[in-house]
Amino acid sequence: MAVPGAFSNPMTSSWQRLQGLVLAGQYALQQWLGESENAAFFRTVHGSDARPAVLKLIPAGAVDLDTQLALWRRTATLSHPNLLPLFDSGRADCDRETVLFAVFEYPDETLHTGLDHGPLAGPEALEILRALLAALNYIHSQGLIHAAIDVRHIVAVGNQIKLSSDTLHPPTRSETDAADVASLGDLLFHVLTGRTIGSATPPDLSGIPEPFRSIIDHTSLKPPHRRWTLSEIANAVEPQPIPHAPQSLAPRSPFLPRAFPLWAYGVLAAMLAALGFLFLPKSVPPRVIWNSTPSQTASPPSAPTAP
Repeated sequence: MAVPGAFSNPMTSSWQRLQGLVLAGQYALQQWLGESENAAFFRTVHGSDARPAVLKLIPAGAVDLDTQLALWRRTATLSHPNLLPLFDSGRADCDRETVLFAVFEYPDETLHTGLDHGPLAGPEALEILRALLAALNYIHSQGLIHAAIDVRHIVAVGNQIKLSSDTLHPPTRSETDAADVASLGDLLFHVLTGRTIGSATPPDLSGIPEPFRSIIDHTSLKPPHRRWTLSEIANAVEPQPIPHAPQSLAPRSPFLPRAFPLWAYGVLAAMLAALGFLFLPKSVPPRVIWNSTPSQTASPPSAPTAP
């Protein structure tokens, strides 16, 4: 599925006619948010406390029904502070068709929209990297991979950085733990430079500080088994103490975050509903400041592509 900012958002869509319907007797499709190739996304609420949530809707014929439901049930059992939770999933009749649905926590912002004002500073990139390392270590320990680590699948919920959970699945021959590692390096290059890594030529890393330069360099190696592991990336960020050496003599990371906060509190601006998952919450949560350079004019986030 897509997460905030991750799916296309055309001006009109046949999915919009479903606004106002109630799915499975409990999920009102309050607002159409956008769509991907085979799914639509709606704002809804979940639970007795009516928590804001986003609902992904898939026609039953677009996927293997039993496989998809089993994967969502498995995803719903996962729990990690840096992983966007899946609240509920199932099948239902909707507009005379059978559909599958999944209900996810509602994110306040995406990294994709956070890059609207330019690349991130090193300390912000480091904060994101630490959160993703924690999330990926957990996901891989559960026998799953993410397979979509990019700026559209990294979100902020309050002051917490989270990785989307709708793309999780078991490894395949072409998608493995090593593929997630390569995507992590590509992501670092993107957030630090504002550019994506092309497939034709090696990226220019000359302007990227350590430890990011070494991480990007060692996660792009081929064949995949030569790439750094998540543990090696973590050690590049925060080297482990030398065995039996006093803690004060332990090697330090060549790149330490600067002494200013990366998180700030503020009121989320009202966003156009058709541009993504950014809505004005009922209560104003803290949010991640992806870019420490204040902008002159807040730009609405770009529309999501597909979770």
